[in-house]
Amino acid sequence: MAEEEKKFCQNCQQEFTIEPEDFEFYRRIDVPPPMFCWQCRMQRRLAIRNERSLYKRACGLCKKDTISVYSPGKDLNVYCQDCYKSDAWDPFSYGRDYDLSKSLFEQIDRLFREVPRPALNLTNAVNCTYSEDCVNSKNCYLVFGAYHADNIMYSYTPIFSRNSVDVTFTNQVEMSYEVSNSFGLYNVRFAHVADECMDSAFLYDCKGSKNCFGCVNLRNKNYYIFNKPYSKNDYQEEIKKWDIGSYTTLQRAKQEFQYLLDKTPRRWAITANSVDVSGNNINHAKNCHYCFSVTEGCENLKFTVMSGLAMKDSYDVWGGGDKSQLLYEVTGCIGGERVMFTNNTHGCVNVQYSNKCFHSQNLFGCAGIKKKNYCILNKPYSKSEYHALLPRIIESAKNNPFIDRAGREYRYGEFFPMEHMPVAYNESNAYERFPLTKQEAEEKGFSWHSEPERNYTITMQTGSLPDHIKDAPDSITNEVIACEHAGSCQEHCTTAFKITPSELDFYRQINIALPRLCPNCRHGQRDKRRNGMFELHDRTCQCAGERSENGLYQNEMKHFHGTEHCPNSFKSAFAPERKEIMYCEKCYQAELI
Repeated sequence: MAEEEKKFCQNCQQEFTIEPEDFEFYRRIDVPPPMFCWQCRMQRRLAIRNERSLYKRACGLCKKDTISVYSPGKDLNVYCQDCYKSDAWDPFSYGRDYDLSKSLFEQIDRLFREVPRPALNLTNAVNCTYSEDCVNSKNCYLVFGAYHADNIMYSYTPIFSRNSVDVTFTNQVEMSYEVSNSFGLYNVRFAHVADECMDSAFLYDCKGSKNCFGCVNLRNKNYYIFNKPYSKNDYQEEIKKWDIGSYTTLQRAKQEFQYLLDKTPRRWAITANSVDVSGNNINHAKNCHYCFSVTEGCENLKFTVMSGLAMKDSYDVWGGGDKSQLLYEVTGCIGGERVMFTNNTHGCVNVQYSNKCFHSQNLFGCAGIKKKNYCILNKPYSKSEYHALLPRIIESAKNNPFIDRAGREYRYGEFFPMEHMPVAYNESNAYERFPLTKQEAEEKGFSWHSEPERNYTITMQTGSLPDHIKDAPDSITNEVIACEHAGSCQEHCTTAFKITPSELDFYRQINIALPRLCPNCRHGQRDKRRNGMFELHDRTCQCAGERSENGLYQNEMKHFHGTEHCPNSFKSAFAPERKEIMYCEKCYQAELI
C-alpha cells in the first residue's frame, strides 16, 4: 500500500494529504490522484448545480416561456420539459470526433452548451413544475432534490416524505414543518436530528419521543416540556401556554429552546447505528469518513454529502444513492456503477465526463444520451472501436491540460473547470457552502449573475401580518409580503414572498404562525441551525470534570476522568469558535443517555 502524500491544492494553495486508502481507491477505478483538496473539489461540484433560484426563459425549440434553473442569457440550449422529452431532436446529431490535440474540457464544454438540456431536471415527476431535481415525486412546489416525495413545499432533499413544508434532508417524514436531518416523524415542528418522534415541537437530538416540547437529548420520553417531565394531565394543561399558532408565542418558544440548547452539551457528531465514521449527520453507515448527511446503508465512502440508500465504495459524491457504487467526483447519481466526473447521470454504468445521461453504459464526454452504449462526444462506436479509442483519449487528456484564467490546470481525473459551469457562482450551491463576494468570485475567475430588478409591488409588511394563524384571512394569499431580511443576507433572499392557498391550509392544520421570511431565507436559517458547512475541525472534549468548560452545564453523573478535564479529542463539524458545548461520546453517553 502506498504511503501518504502531501500536496498543495491548486485553488486554495493549502496543503492536503492523500492517504494510503485513497491511493487504493484511485487505483481501483484507474484515475490519477487529485490536484485539488477535498474542500475545493466539493466547491467545484456544487458550482455546477443551481438548487435555489428559478427563472423564466424561452424554450430553445418551441420558443414558449418555461421555468428553468438557467437564467436568461446563458449560452446554453435549454428546452422545456415537453420538447426535451419529445422526438423532435436527436442527441447523436450533435456527435463529433474527438480531437486528440485539444483539451478534453474545451471539447466537452462546447458539446454541453450545444446539446439540449432540460429547463428542469425532473424524472418521473408529476405536478412539480416549480421544483428541481425531483425523482419519482408528485405535487412538489419549490422543492429541490426530492426522492419519492409527495405534497411537499419549500424543501430540500425530502426522501420518502409527504405532506410537509420547509424540511431539509428528511426520510419518512409526514405532516411536519421546519425539520432537518430527521427520520420517521409525524406532526413534528421545528426539529433537527429527531428520529421516530411524533406530536412534538422544538426538538434536538431526540429519539422515540412523543408529546415533547422544547427538548434536547431525550430518548423514548413522553410528556416533557423544556426537558422537564410532566404527567399527561399536567402536560396537556402546561402546553396550552405554548400555542405556537401565535407568532409572539412562537418567538418566545424559540428563545427558550435556544437557551436550553446553549447550556446543554451536544455530541461531538450526530451519528446513529454507524461504525467507524467521521463527519456529521450519519445514520446506518459503516466506514464513512469526511461524510455529511449520509444515511440508510452507506458503506466505504469518503468526502461525500447528501447521499444514501446503500451507496458503497465511492468518493467525492454529492447526491448519490439507490445501491450505487464506485462513484467518483459526481453530483446526482441514482443507481449507477463506475460513474465518474458527471452531473445528473442516473442508472448508468462505466460513464465518465457526461451530463444528463440516463440508463446507458460506456459513455465518455456525452450529454443527453438515453439507453445507449459505446459513445464518445455523442458519437456512437462499435464495442471494439470504443475500447481502442478510449485509452488514447484518456492519455491525451492527461497530457493536454485545460488552463483556466487563474492558471489552474485541469487534466483527466479532475471535475469540470469552474469557468465551464452552466450557472453563475452566486446562483449555485457553492455560494451557500463557500460564500464569496462578487469581487472575490471574479478575482478567482468565477462568473457572477446580476439580478434584474424585480417588478412586483410589496403590499404587506411582516408587521402587519396577523399574530395568530386563526386570524389569517383567506385573502392573505393575495398579498405580496416583504421578507424581513430585505435582501441583506447571503441566502438568495427574494425580498418578498406570497402565501399559497395550500400552504395557508397547512399552517392552519398544524397550528403554526405565518412565516416572516421568504422560502430561501427560511432554508438558509435551517442550514445554519444544522451547521451546513461541510468541514471537520480538531476539537477536544469540553467536559472539565464536574461541569462544562464554560461553566454553563453542571454534570449530573460521574465520568470516567473524574474531576479532571476529559482527555479525549475528536474531529467535529462544529468549529472551535462556535458556542455549542461539545462532549466526546463517552461523556455524552454518561451524562445524557
